[in-house]
Amino acid sequence: MALRSKAKISASILLALCLPALAATSSAFGRELPKTEQELIDQVRTAITKGDMETISDLINWQGAGEMKRRITNFQIRHSLSRPVRSITLEPFPEDGLREVEARGTLKANMPVTYRLRVVFDEAADENGATPASVFLIGKMNDAYRIALIIATKPR
Repeated sequence: MALRSKAKISASILLALCLPALAATSSAFGRELPKTEQELIDQVRTAITKGDMETISDLINWQGAGEMKRRITNFQIRHSLSRPVRSITLEPFPEDGLREVEARGTLKANMPVTYRLRVVFDEAADENGATPASVFLIGKMNDAYRIALIIATKPR
């Protein structure tokens, strides 16, 4: 009996160690995370135009995000869903692009950021002449593109 218990514990430990690696390459719903820039653009475009919150949520790296950060992020993304998309571009992100945010020592990105994904909506410009758009910070984890978040450096 003791040997069987040890085997169950070992299997549980192995499963716990493997889950983060699996989660980094596939979503909770079995969707593959994008491996190429075009796959990322296509997934984001489809999710936004179809109003698919689950796909966008799967793309987000939620590591280190507290409950309030999750709520705010979900609210901001829901605001973008089901809107007509004019264009999506993937732009290189400057190496010092987060310098001002990180300088205070209270915020940081939850993963290295290498791109900025700009979604421009096919809607009239606002009162200031700006075309409505959303911008996402993008990085790679385990060879898959993910949306990075700015999180607190110390848990609250």
